Amino acid sequence: MRLFLYNYSEDGNCPVTVEQRVFGASDDGTGTGEKAVRDLNVGDAVLVRDTCINYRDCVIHGACVIDGPMVLQHRDKSLGDDLLWPDEKRKRRIVYPYRWAVEFDSAPIVNRRRVDWNEFDAVGAIGKVHGLPLKGRRAWEKKFRGNLITSPGQIEALTRIFDLRSPKESR
Repeated sequence: MRLFLYNYSEDGNCPVTVEQRVFGASDDGTGTGEKAVRDLNVGDAVLVRDTCINYRDCVIHGACVIDGPMVLQHRDKSLGDDLLWPDEKRKRRIVYPYRWAVEFDSAPIVNRRRVDWNEFDAVGAIGKVHGLPLKGRRAWEKKFRGNLITSPGQIEALTRIFDLRSPKESR
């Protein structure tokens, strides 16, 4: 299982993702959407962090699994309404043009939704800019802006930190 780390900064977006079974990535100029388009495959798990409130800790909404190919909403218009999430409706424009069908039945169960940022220092993730291990809250907040984790060691460490379980283990 590969993990894609992503932030939801708008209150109400997570329930829409669950109800509509659609995950969307923004095209905000930071490259987040392009990274998602390049990196996400069917079967990848998306771990969604709650940034609606400036929590002291890392707080996770939950997880979903990519269940279909990417759809470009401007062009394909096939995954729900153009204005699907609350911030899209408020702004009256598509904010998350890159969209994927998702499912929750095989998504990892997040048993530990609130984690102190200092715990991430043990993951061993290497930053792209300086090639040094990621340390501290700021570095990990950036990592949650749409990054795919493929290293088995890092996936194992994040699995431990969030106490991720397969749905089969939780039964």
